[in-house]
Amino acid sequence: MAEPVRVGIVGANPGRGWALTAHLPALTNLPGFEVTAVATTRQESADETAKAYGVPHAYGDATELLTQPDVDVVSVCVKVPHHYEYVRAAIEAGKHVYSEWPLGANSAQAAELAALASARGVHHIVGLQGRKSPLVNTVRDLVAEGYLGDVLSATLSIAGAGRGANQVPEERVWAMDRNNGATTLSITGGHNIDVFRYCLGEPRELDAVVAVRNPNATVQETGAPLTVTSPDVILVHGILNSGAYCAINVQAGLPKGSGALLEIQGSDGAITVSGSGSLHLNDDVLQLRGSKGDGPLEPIEVRSQHRVVPDTVPAGAARNIAGLYLALKAAIEGASGLDPSFDTALSLHHLLDAIAQASETGRRQILAA
Repeated sequence: MAEPVRVGIVGANPGRGWALTAHLPALTNLPGFEVTAVATTRQESADETAKAYGVPHAYGDATELLTQPDVDVVSVCVKVPHHYEYVRAAIEAGKHVYSEWPLGANSAQAAELAALASARGVHHIVGLQGRKSPLVNTVRDLVAEGYLGDVLSATLSIAGAGRGANQVPEERVWAMDRNNGATTLSITGGHNIDVFRYCLGEPRELDAVVAVRNPNATVQETGAPLTVTSPDVILVHGILNSGAYCAINVQAGLPKGSGALLEIQGSDGAITVSGSGSLHLNDDVLQLRGSKGDGPLEPIEVRSQHRVVPDTVPAGAARNIAGLYLALKAAIEGASGLDPSFDTALSLHHLLDAIAQASETGRRQILAA
């Protein structure tokens, strides 16, 4: 039997966070993996996580985890402003790296990390988990196989509930500053736009509006005033490399968030994906329908070849994350074509930059093919 891939998680908070929600349930139920170390900013919280999940090593300083010989892969699950420092340190320590999306707080950081990972020869993957969704991959297949004929147009809408009456919990205040890299454009927008381009291809030109609907808020616990620079409205329209027209509407902070809708219209049919939340998180809350010719929309079964995550991994957010870890394991064992890599992340950073630039300048952006 092959040795398990040994994973150390930076940011494994015992009470909240994405590592707790998705990474730990994925890894502790996925054959071929072992969580050998966790780190947080406090030894007490690291110890608590380690005890809960039977992890042998716990650190209150992540730099200690990075040097451990029984860690093959370092997973960076901390707040976005700290991705750069921990990912860079992991690469320099010679570890394979899983970085949550975004790769960096900006494109310059992402470019540096992608170049460094390539130069050091480590395997790298980024948390764009929508690319491991069985439903998303079924849509991608149908488009590529010509189920729709020629794609004429594609529309993506993500309507998210948000801060209520402009109340921001203290633990989320950092995310209200756009310079910290965790905005509706980069997070909700980035994940869903990546699914969009993964299924339909890249845009060749676009116009956009990126705006802050609620620039003034208060801190929930204290009532202190808070200036918000992180955008919560993203409107994009343009033309894909295929010639299809596209429209994207991603908004947060709505009184009634209706969730996700992807509608693809073609010369021979249509496909829709709808459900609560986002396209990348959880297939269980999404419905895939399609129609050929003039027929009504009917449910389409998700293809079994894309269901590669074993049933031992619980349903929900952990399953697509588990798919990413399986891809990383395959690369470590010699498979080629690891996706989504840091290079995938960098290209998405550049696309989001183009969207922001279109909004800031009021000029249509012409993108490289």
